Amino acid sequence: MSVENHTLEIIASDGFDVKPTTVDSVVVYAGERWDIIIRGSQPIGSYWIKFRGLMDCDDRFTSAYQVAVLNYDGIEPGTYPEHSIKSWKESAAPENGLHLNPLNIAPGTAKKYMTAAELTSLKDDDPEIIQKEKADHQFYLAYDFNPIDNIRFHGPHIPIRTVRKGFKLYTPQLNFISHVMPLSPPMTQPESIHEIRKCNESSMKVNCTVDYCECTHWLNVKLNSIVEIILVDRGYTFDANHPFHLHGHAFRVVGMERLGKSTEPWIIQERDAKQSVLRKRVNAPIKDTVTVPDGGYTILRFRADNPGYWFFHCHITFHVEVGMGLIIQVGEPEQMLKSPEHFPKCGNYIPPARINPIQVSENVQTIIPYNNISTPRQPPYSILSSTTMTTYDNTVDVDGDLKNATIIPLKESARPSRAHGRSSTCAISSSSNFIAMILLVVYIAL
Repeated sequence: MSVENHTLEIIASDGFDVKPTTVDSVVVYAGERWDIIIRGSQPIGSYWIKFRGLMDCDDRFTSAYQVAVLNYDGIEPGTYPEHSIKSWKESAAPENGLHLNPLNIAPGTAKKYMTAAELTSLKDDDPEIIQKEKADHQFYLAYDFNPIDNIRFHGPHIPIRTVRKGFKLYTPQLNFISHVMPLSPPMTQPESIHEIRKCNESSMKVNCTVDYCECTHWLNVKLNSIVEIILVDRGYTFDANHPFHLHGHAFRVVGMERLGKSTEPWIIQERDAKQSVLRKRVNAPIKDTVTVPDGGYTILRFRADNPGYWFFHCHITFHVEVGMGLIIQVGEPEQMLKSPEHFPKCGNYIPPARINPIQVSENVQTIIPYNNISTPRQPPYSILSSTTMTTYDNTVDVDGDLKNATIIPLKESARPSRAHGRSSTCAISSSSNFIAMILLVVYIAL
């Protein structure tokens, strides 16, 4: 976003004040908010306010752009600038300006780019959050569009490797896990927590880089602890970008760097061990939504002082809908606010399924049935005897680890033939259509 012949004075982001910073353009990712002052320092006239789409909205795809008009006092309402903007390219910000929050560039470069992590907060009321050498909890959350055999995308008998280019559906996941929302809110219905199939990277007993993993992705942290999250965009499938948003808390953005076209968590861990991963220790900007450079990382820190169950997710709508998120439990249930008396309760109102959906793959191991899960339709097949599933109890330690996972072989069942695969409803419908055709022929003959 830019304003023709004007600069933008950034004074706040996501509702938190920053040291006023003058730039020529700013990138606004999904979920972000920026407070901007535009000073009327130019000759009285009309000026374009320019918006240009990036990623799926750039000139490779839709070339999306939009404009508005800034009219000074004294200019008749409805007046437009003398020159027009008719294309995505014409809506660009000036190339020689300073660009804030750039796409997949970090760190910034002098007089050219400046990342959100390089802003300076005007508020530092809890300096221990960023000054403490080692956080109480540290989580590496790596993600990408994974080429996994996701039953919800391609079905159990259509491996993604066999799907034609242009039709492959890659799965956005955190630590190779697709998050499934619980059927009822644990904050207002804590009695339902035992029904939630929780998991996280440390609790998995199968290789989620090979088999599709789906569950309620869950991390536990102690109340008032300092939490550090290192978000890693592995960056293999697409040159993409994901803004992440945390509910219930704001965080300090203490680091951001792009290492290359792709990277891995272990690379960043090795660099961190050599003290090559820098963290901003004074006046780090406070936000609740932040981008992560493709092939790089962003480091967040916050004090977990708001007890509850808080969603952390990619803010691109369809990514979070298919599982790119997780729940952070802050504190224990007895430390959380109780819901008001007679507060309405909700749960799973999906009609009973003919069979419970189960995740399967071409490999002999797959994981996690999820009873009564919301799904558009139930698969009309049975599961082969070589398939296994993993179930979990609700035992979670404070570091987010689940215990006592067991692998249970499924009972053998034959896959239905094409003839027997149809439901009775389809058979009745076919018979009804046949009778209707006969009646129509008789009617015409008469």
